[in-house]
Amino acid sequence: MPFQDFMTTVRNSMTVKTAFGEPLERDGTTIIPVSHVSGGGGAGGGKDEKGAEGEGGGFGMCAQPVGVYVVKGGEVRWHPVLDVNHVLSTIGKIAMVYLYVRSRANKARKIARS
Repeated sequence: MPFQDFMTTVRNSMTVKTAFGEPLERDGTTIIPVSHVSGGGGAGGGKDEKGAEGEGGGFGMCAQPVGVYVVKGGEVRWHPVLDVNHVLSTIGKIAMVYLYVRSRANKARKIARS
């Protein structure tokens, strides 16, 4: 794929339409899904000592749902998504830090008693 076509594809991928989904309407209520979108990429080209040319590139993108806007009766409300995996991961990290700090404090107490 030529470099300009690659950059056009990247540019078209990273738009506001990627973060905000198509509105869904039912019974007078409109729901607009929202995602956190991040991405990155790189490209380059060059010549070697024999005069051969080349170019290449790569792009990655990640979208994670964060919530929905609910529009009903002229009011807009935000409803965040509860990411259970993130909550459990955070609890696990806190527990690990607690256990580490507790073990270091116990060691320090034992040394101080000696």
